[in-house]
Amino acid sequence: LLLLFCGVFCGAAAGEHTVAEHSSWTEWSTTNALPSNLGSYYLTQDVTLSETWAVNTTGTTNLCLNGHVIKMTAEVSVIKVFSGATLNLYDCDTTTVHKFSVGENGLWTLDNTGTKTVIGGVITGGSAAYGGGVYVNGGTFTMNGGSITGNTADYGGGGVYVGEPGSNNLNGLFTMSAGSIEENHARAGGGVMVAGGDEAFEMSGGTITKNTAELYGSGIYIKEGTFTMTGSAVITENYVPYEWGAGIDLSKDSGDIVIKNLAGTAGTRAGIYGNKKESGSDDVWNVRLSSYDRFTLDGILSDNTEIGFTDITLLGQTSKPGDIFGTASAGAGGAEHIKSDTLKDASGNPVGAIIVGTSLMWDDTETGEVPFVPVESIPDEEPTEKPTAEPTKEPAEKPTEKPTEKPTEKPTEKPTEKPT
Repeated sequence: LLLLFCGVFCGAAAGEHTVAEHSSWTEWSTTNALPSNLGSYYLTQDVTLSETWAVNTTGTTNLCLNGHVIKMTAEVSVIKVFSGATLNLYDCDTTTVHKFSVGENGLWTLDNTGTKTVIGGVITGGSAAYGGGVYVNGGTFTMNGGSITGNTADYGGGGVYVGEPGSNNLNGLFTMSAGSIEENHARAGGGVMVAGGDEAFEMSGGTITKNTAELYGSGIYIKEGTFTMTGSAVITENYVPYEWGAGIDLSKDSGDIVIKNLAGTAGTRAGIYGNKKESGSDDVWNVRLSSYDRFTLDGILSDNTEIGFTDITLLGQTSKPGDIFGTASAGAGGAEHIKSDTLKDASGNPVGAIIVGTSLMWDDTETGEVPFVPVESIPDEEPTEKPTAEPTKEPAEKPTEKPTEKPTEKPTEKPTEKPT
């Protein structure tokens, strides 16, 4: 009766994990390791690791943080999920407070005397070439609660990395329905990076916020693959030093963003907004699409939603086919919630984007002219001429050594090419 009462008291909804379920789960009290066998576990103590927790057995492992911390002390990923394996992460304690301090590099570090706080279970301290917090290496990682905070990657995916450098067919999947990915850092994809053509990230809830990147995609970087956003998901207040998508950045020829039936909740807007050059800046850089990336808007945007687009740079064209299209309904909000940050045409002039019904329209913010481009006229093929400076591919192998030190200063000039 006590367990059932706690499950109800905690505000459980259909499909959520509650303390009541712990009666059929296995208590995990080890403080220096995590389970190696399949099953359902809940933490009763904080766990400090010195090597990556490898989730590599075919089947499903369920883990409830239960308000506790999983902390990594070595320079490796905290968790790695391999092909055939599924890890479902939960957190049924949303009251326990953990304190963090802010280092000279801006990264949050677990510290009982710190002034920053995270409530509930936390995965922290990871530092790797790819995927500081969680590395999805062909498996499936489902995040239903908890926080991935204070992790870093030298290259991609400070919080979560989906894929494998040099490969695009692992079919890794990261789904997020609740929880937060915050205060992580990487060269690209401070919060999340999706790196393979067959990899996917599906976000139906939770928040990605206050992550940083040295170059682009502070919230999410899609190198290849697909990002799908539905429900009450929020991507906000991520920061990047250049105009390369503080919220989401898509690499050229990379993949797709699909937004479908986005709906904010009372007091919380769903969508992609408020991502900037830096905290307090007026330079808003939400979603950046490279030429011929695909952004599909389907279903309905509720009244409490917003999506912003930034710096859609054209390749010498007078119109922009291929960037934004879909079948958004204008009812219940719809296309009016698509915002323009600083869209640019081939000459660098600002333009705004508006989606109405099944058609794409361009609204020139200076002249007020609205060229009309029906969706069916958008070509699938690429232009015959490509940019002279094309991004190089990621290395086929992981680096054998990590950089000895991180740069002490940000570059003073915007790079002319994206790095690998």
